Formats: sequence, C-alpha cells, structure tokens
Amino acid sequence: MSEVEIETATILTSSAPGLIAGILDSFAQAAVRKTPEFDLDTARSMLVETMLGTALLLKNEQLSFDQLIERVATKGGITEEGLRVLDKTLPSGFDELFAMTESKHAALKILVQQQIKA
Repeated sequence: MSEVEIETATILTSSAPGLIAGILDSFAQAAVRKTPEFDLDTARSMLVETMLGTALLLKNEQLSFDQLIERVATKGGITEEGLRVLDKTLPSGFDELFAMTESKHAALKILVQQQIKA
C-alpha cells in the first residue's frame, strides 16, 4: 500500500468514528430543528440503533451499499428523494475533507522533518 493510500485508509478507519459521530449528531440536530418538541437524546439514540442495525445488515448479509439502498429506497419515496439531496450536498463536503487531510498530513510531515533535523 502506498503512502497516499495509507493516508486515505487512515481517514476511512481511525478518523471515521469521530466523523461518523459528527454526521449523526448533525442529523439528530436537524431532526430537532424540524420538530423542536423532539428530544435530542432520543434522536441520537435512534440514530445509533439505526447505524448499528445498518452495519450488521451490511456485514451479515454481505450487501454492498447499493444493494442496501435498493432494498430500502422505494421509487419516488422519501429515501430515494433524500438520497438525491445527499448526492447534491455530500460529495463536495467529503472532497473538502480529503483535501484538508492531505494538507494536514503535508504540514505534519514538515513538522516531523524539522524535529528530526533539530
């Protein structure tokens, strides 16, 4: 595995739990903004259970992401329309995330090289 691939794998593994938690928290907070009487802790708990169930379904049934989406996204339904919204907004956010990590890795490499020389 190349150094660039290792850096990408690091984001997908060691950074992902915090990033996923941030995504889910934003999702929960959006639910409360939409329905203020909905409890934030309840929304968070529901998302944790849903994430756990989703991960188990993907793993235990060896489904791809596309296969799972096909199972739950009814044509013209809420999930399909929601995925259209995410397709418009998430890719650029994730691209920006990887651009930031690339620059952060570069800065850290320089810092380490400077410390080695010192």
